[in-house]
Amino acid sequence: MNAKIEDIDWLTLLLYFVLVLTGIGLVYSVGYNDDNLKPFWSFRYEHGRQMMYFMVALVVGLAASLVESKFYSSFAYFIYAFTIVLLILVFLLAEDINGAKSWFQIGSVGIQPSEFAKVGVTLALATYLNTNKINLKRWSDLIPALGIVLLPCALVVLQGDAGTAIVFLSLFATLYIAGLAGELFVIGGLLATIGVMAIIYDPIVLCSVVALMGCYTLSFFAKDKLWFFLLATLFLILTIVASQFGFDLYMLFVNGIALVTYAIIHFGRKFKYLGALVLLSVITGIVLIFSIDLVFNNVFESHQQERVLVWLTPEVCDPYGTRYNIDQSKLAIGSGSFFGRGYLEGNLTRGNFIPEQTTDFIFCSLGEQFGFVGSFSLIAVYTALILRIIFLGTRQRYLFSKFYAYSVASVFFIHLFINVGMTMNVLPTIGIPLPFISSGGSSLIAFTTMLAILLRLDMDRLELR
Repeated sequence: MNAKIEDIDWLTLLLYFVLVLTGIGLVYSVGYNDDNLKPFWSFRYEHGRQMMYFMVALVVGLAASLVESKFYSSFAYFIYAFTIVLLILVFLLAEDINGAKSWFQIGSVGIQPSEFAKVGVTLALATYLNTNKINLKRWSDLIPALGIVLLPCALVVLQGDAGTAIVFLSLFATLYIAGLAGELFVIGGLLATIGVMAIIYDPIVLCSVVALMGCYTLSFFAKDKLWFFLLATLFLILTIVASQFGFDLYMLFVNGIALVTYAIIHFGRKFKYLGALVLLSVITGIVLIFSIDLVFNNVFESHQQERVLVWLTPEVCDPYGTRYNIDQSKLAIGSGSFFGRGYLEGNLTRGNFIPEQTTDFIFCSLGEQFGFVGSFSLIAVYTALILRIIFLGTRQRYLFSKFYAYSVASVFFIHLFINVGMTMNVLPTIGIPLPFISSGGSSLIAFTTMLAILLRLDMDRLELR
């Protein structure tokens, strides 16, 4: 390809540099001390190491942008396979860090393969979706696409890194653009809702409510809708009251009988399969509720349970124990008010009151020092970058480049959404970095590589077919 320097999308590059330099400045501010000034360029300190990672990322990104575009689609599966091998080797060679076994330690340098796996997965998925006559409404075409996404997802879950697993799941947005049925997202949303409720509420009471939801659904198709609706409401009230007296199991039995009765008696030939469908759906929901309750209480580590409970039920958590970290995070952001305390003036940030404040919780440093204005500005820059990536995707002629761009946008968006959300306890603390801002070499190099590949593909968009 005859790519020229003037073909580079300079706006994307500018937004990238703004984010990275902002990140380095924030990392420096966290370790700042008036009485013990640390040289900005010293690699002995975290901000200095972040500068070093930035220089390495620039070299890797430059190399990625000089590679012929056809290389990425031709060797995508090899890159994917290589990253999968690295994820498997983690089980054999990695050390346990903060409850997750996901890092290679080489001397003083840590390497996280799951960050580089994002590059392999986005390339492999784009390559597969570029295959002729792919129709994701056919199971024969959908299963390989799901396998590309879910295999690394499963591996990182087994490593104890649930956050990165969710990042991989964000690629379902690309599958939707490629033709995945929207109904699957509705089903996924319902299952996720049931899963969250199964953690908060007593599983037997929740199963009773699910059974009654089936009764409500069927009542809309009955001849005397009002009577069946009122009867279901009566059972719902009795279920809530019975739960206060310890009669949960009895009400589950009664509600189950009511659901079966609704399904069998009140439907003619026109709806002869509806009752069976609702029954099957309710049974699936009940199995899911008990499965999640079992997994949460017997499979999740204690620190993972605490993170979820702090998110869902913070009012019952110990403010000096499990809730302390998130309270400090919210306090730091709120203390910044509208304009912030000023750069290098963050008392909570500099006092090291916030956990992981240069990595997962670096947004707190921004909020305390620059307030709402600074936080809004950073999110605006991120939004501009993501929208620009989507725009680059829409103007690609080559389907591989188009789907790759959408995948990169999905990964960046989910990182931004979850990272900012968890600092304010809107979402559970699952430990994923803020792209280009959080300290860490693996994430910075991986994100830079993803962006550099996209810029190269965009440079060659008029020549690729």
